[in-house]
Amino acid sequence: HLRLFLTDPRYRDVFTFINIYSPEEWVPAALISESLKIELSLLESMLDQMNDLGLILFAGGRCRVPKTMFYYPDDEDFFELRNQNFRHNVDEALKSASFRKISEREAYRNVITRKYSRKQIEALISRIEAFAFEAVNLPDPDADEPAYSLCLLLGERFRRADAADK
Repeated sequence: HLRLFLTDPRYRDVFTFINIYSPEEWVPAALISESLKIELSLLESMLDQMNDLGLILFAGGRCRVPKTMFYYPDDEDFFELRNQNFRHNVDEALKSASFRKISEREAYRNVITRKYSRKQIEALISRIEAFAFEAVNLPDPDADEPAYSLCLLLGERFRRADAADK
C-alpha cells in the first residue's frame, strides 16, 4: 500500500475519512465522494484497489475499516509518504482557513522563526509529542462535527552563511 499511497495523496484522505468511523460502521462511497470532492467512479476504483490491499473492506457501494488502528511508523520506508501526507494536509487545512475561522478560534495557524539551542529543540519536541498524544486521545465528538487536521512541524529554516563557514 505504500506505493499506492505515494501515487496520489487522496488515497490517504480516503483512508483517513473511512478511519474516522468505527470498524462496525459501513460508510457509503457516495458520502466519501461528496465530502472529499472525488468523482464517484474514480473513488470506487480507488476503493477497489484499497480493498485488494486489505486496507479497507469495500462491498455494495459501502466500505469500512477492517481493524481499529493503522499506524505508519516514522521510519525510512515511510518517510516520503509521511512527508507527502503532511504537505497535503497542510495545504488542505490552509485552503479552508479563513479570517473568520481564525478570528472566531475555529482554526489556528502560526509560525515562529528564531534561534534555538539543541537542548531547547529537544524540550520543544518532547512537549509537542505530549500535546499530540493528548490531542489524539480526546473523546470522540458528535458524528456531524467536521474533521480537523492538526499539523505540527518544527524544523530548521536557514543558517547564516557566515556561521556555516566557522
